[in-house]
Amino acid sequence: MLSLILPISLVSCESSPILVGGADDWVPVAIDDDPFLPPAEATACTRWWVTGEDLVLDTAVCPWFTAQQPLWTDLQGGDRITSTVAWDPLTSSDGFTLTLALMIDDTVVWEHQHSLPAEAGALDIDVTLEAPAAVGAPMYLHVDGADAGKVRWGPVWKP
Repeated sequence: MLSLILPISLVSCESSPILVGGADDWVPVAIDDDPFLPPAEATACTRWWVTGEDLVLDTAVCPWFTAQQPLWTDLQGGDRITSTVAWDPLTSSDGFTLTLALMIDDTVVWEHQHSLPAEAGALDIDVTLEAPAAVGAPMYLHVDGADAGKVRWGPVWKP
């Protein structure tokens, strides 16, 4: 009699996270095209770079920064997106408030304000979207208010 033993593999019903946007695709938005309406004294940012999966911004050179990239996947109302943002100790000579924001299409989906000066810190972003957005729609990240220190923004995921 011949016996046949077959391996069985169990597949989880949970899906893997989907990358909505990564560090290498961010491009600075021209001041004249910035949806966050920069102040008159804002200038184009030249001191940002990618390290690993993070976009890094030097606020000593770039106190106002908006970057854009197209969504890599369709998003539906009710979908969650996640990311992280971290900062070194930050200062502001004028006592401004640090503003961090994430916008999809023409809707700010997440915004955080933090008093300055600020010790080093980090935030986990976890947002449930109210409206759908199609692959290719613009996604923006925005930082303003600090004039010394670095801000690091991680990739955006759909868990």
